[in-house]
Amino acid sequence: MKIKRKKFIITITQITYFLIICVAILRATQFHVMRTDNMDLARHFHMMDLIKKSGYSLFEYVFVYGDTFTSNISMKFCYSFNFIVYTVAKYIENYYIMAWMFVLVSYSIIAYIGVDWWRNRGGRKSIMVIFEILICFSLLPFFQVVSGLRTALSASVTALAIYLYLYKNRSLSTFIIVSVIAATFHPAFITAIPFVFLTKFTDRRKGLAIAIVGSAMIPLTANILIRLPNRFLYSIAFKYLQYTGGEGYTSTRFCYYGVIVICILVILQYVNTYIPIKISRIVKQYKYPQKEEIKVYDFTLYYMLFILSNIGKYEMVLRPAYLLGAMAPIITGMIFEAQRDFRKSNTFSTIILLMIFIVISYVSVKYLFWHEEYFT
Repeated sequence: MKIKRKKFIITITQITYFLIICVAILRATQFHVMRTDNMDLARHFHMMDLIKKSGYSLFEYVFVYGDTFTSNISMKFCYSFNFIVYTVAKYIENYYIMAWMFVLVSYSIIAYIGVDWWRNRGGRKSIMVIFEILICFSLLPFFQVVSGLRTALSASVTALAIYLYLYKNRSLSTFIIVSVIAATFHPAFITAIPFVFLTKFTDRRKGLAIAIVGSAMIPLTANILIRLPNRFLYSIAFKYLQYTGGEGYTSTRFCYYGVIVICILVILQYVNTYIPIKISRIVKQYKYPQKEEIKVYDFTLYYMLFILSNIGKYEMVLRPAYLLGAMAPIITGMIFEAQRDFRKSNTFSTIILLMIFIVISYVSVKYLFWHEEYFT
């Protein structure tokens, strides 16, 4: 009896993502910083020099002294990142290999989400490819992937956890494990977890109300956590209060306002798609089946409301947006949802799409020129 083997078919979407990853890695090999530059990668390299000269064992550095060579108290709990940093510092001469590796993993995760997402939705149009790339680069800037390293990778891994749990219906244990892995690179995106459970276990009306109230309660929550004896919770609360204290870097405004405008426009498109307003002024919500894609859209809505609740807090607008950048395929599907159904496709949705395109193009180009000096 012959066993039929399933044919592996390479799609245009897969080829597209493969080429994007190749270009990203090639571009990453051109990225160089001076040790005196005010860039995360330069600070990582300085820390790795100190690790190389230290007498710490792998276990000691990863689990005990991870914050020794930095003023960042949360580094003590970034076990995965500490492991990679220690290994590269001790055994590899070219530290840039670490940056190339992070670029490969981050964009491979986004590519996996994109390939699976578009396959289940029956493919995409060429214009949507352009939107997706620009959304990714405007919300998760390339220099952050190649220089920030741990923040971008944590955003990508967290996006994967959310995608597997909400869209693929994987188990809660899978979501927890992948989220914990993300937190051991950077704990910033733990803030997304409450919105994931909110999406999973409540309907949209209750979810919206809780998301708005919960976002407003986060500063109070941080002030409570910082008084607890648990050092991990303390470090998260400390970093949040540090980011919102008004003492951080706030000079580059195009990216800050870009995130705000993008979130507002996407929310408007969401409202236009799912809550159409009749001429009679009676608001009637279409009853859609509880599809997995709707759950992912709802999470995006709640998380964007959280970001908008932080207007005036520079870092707490930009950093959470990295997660949205890693979810670029989903956001692209979300803003084009109205175009899939002629009943919801209208002039207003087309205008919003045009406005989103202008903003993400502007922000992406500004990022490109802003960091051009670091690519040789």
